[in-house]
Amino acid sequence: LPRLVTELGAGSELLTAIFVGIGLGAIMATGTLTQLRRVELVRTVFVIVSLGSGISLLILGAAPNMTVAIIGAILMGATQGPFMAFAASSLQSVAPEEMRGRIMSQYFMAAAGTMALMNLGFGYLADFIDVRMLLIVTSIVWMLAFLFAWNRFSYVKTVALHGNLDSVAKSPMDT
Repeated sequence: LPRLVTELGAGSELLTAIFVGIGLGAIMATGTLTQLRRVELVRTVFVIVSLGSGISLLILGAAPNMTVAIIGAILMGATQGPFMAFAASSLQSVAPEEMRGRIMSQYFMAAAGTMALMNLGFGYLADFIDVRMLLIVTSIVWMLAFLFAWNRFSYVKTVALHGNLDSVAKSPMDT
């Protein structure tokens, strides 16, 4: 992100605004989405925030100015925060109670570790590849990977729909 800020002709104030935007977007969206109660609505919002995560990177990578970059950052927080919350909630709903703490610990370590390694890798790649292209390609890869997983793995659909794996074999979404 520092390289993108430099390309936009801005300084630390934009970098700060981007990070604040990500945080505010995550707080506002995650807080709002905790009120969802209907499974069908949760499923729809899960798909929206999943694809929105990719779209937010696309907006950030293609941002022609500081305003669009800040909008992309807010959208990034507003989609990636809820995505992570939905993923954790789904995992908790299928984890056996006696193993839930261990499973969630492993999940959070894997998620945080992966994010840190990816950020390190992206920072390294940004020295050799245009940062905008890196964000755009990442957004496309993310959206394609999500669509593949959503359409391919019945348990992703079942957990999103029902919150558990009890009906995997009987799920009407299995094809």
